[in-house]
Amino acid sequence: MHVVLGQKFVRSPVFALLALAGCATIVGSVSAAERYPTHAVKLIVPFPPGGTTDILARMMAEGLSQQLGQPFVVENRAGASGMIGSEFVARADDGGYTIGVATVTTHAINPFVHKLNFDVKKDLVPVSNMAFVPNVLVVNPTLGVKSLAELTALLKKDPGKYTYATSGTGAEGHVGMVGYTKVSGTEALHVPYKGGGPAITDTVAGHTQMMQGNLPSLLPQIEAGKLVALAVTSPARLAVLPDVPTYAEAGYPELARSAWFGLVAPANTSPEVVQRLNAAATTVLSSAATRAAIEKLGGTAAPGSAAEFGKTMDDELTAQKAVVTWANIKPE
Repeated sequence: MHVVLGQKFVRSPVFALLALAGCATIVGSVSAAERYPTHAVKLIVPFPPGGTTDILARMMAEGLSQQLGQPFVVENRAGASGMIGSEFVARADDGGYTIGVATVTTHAINPFVHKLNFDVKKDLVPVSNMAFVPNVLVVNPTLGVKSLAELTALLKKDPGKYTYATSGTGAEGHVGMVGYTKVSGTEALHVPYKGGGPAITDTVAGHTQMMQGNLPSLLPQIEAGKLVALAVTSPARLAVLPDVPTYAEAGYPELARSAWFGLVAPANTSPEVVQRLNAAATTVLSSAATRAAIEKLGGTAAPGSAAEFGKTMDDELTAQKAVVTWANIKPE
């Protein structure tokens, strides 16, 4: 290496050593990213087992393990409408060996309903969307209603008598049910749980009479006749539930909004690791087997770049801010 002094070049051993050290650092960094992962990766699900978030996370963990050659271990850290698990991911500092699942609830609704100890935009980075999934309004069969019109009539007859379950205050299902009761002019009592799984269990058992939730976690109960589906949030009827009308068909087009589920990493994760994760996720989600498995659940696989998922998250933040303000959702 040479140093310029005026118009002369001077060979400098010190500068040469510094340059070599810098190159070694760059090469070492790239090599570390290329080797990632060298051991197990935690995939944090911010809700209990049994819900759609958990179902999709386990499907993705299996695929990522096959693609990247190391175990992706699903760890459920539930509570506080997904805030506990999401904060755990945001605070991780292990080079991408802790990643998490982001949902509409955790990354687009919670910031406007709860006081978070982290910033969803500054402390987490998008990795990849996984799937778009419609929501469905269901009731326990003992309620005796077969349509949304019948449910509306029942709730108007006895305001506040019946209960609905959600995966937590401010959760997507909570916002959806508040939206339905507001536009239909009805009242029902909110019963929040720590996740979709427990909410479904109690609705099936009849401890709560109804709920709105993601289709994949509710579909088995619907098919088994343990819950009755009244409306879906998709823009068109679903192949898996052809006899169930959309909210738009039932007279409530403003309630037609589907959910998404994606992967995020701590903001300190290197771009190279994020790209490696995204490439593996894209391969998994583009496979015929994964697409068919998600379609069987009533959803749609959504492979794409990290930037595309980031735009999806930003758009949802804007939309949900308006919805939460309109519905006047408050912490309970």
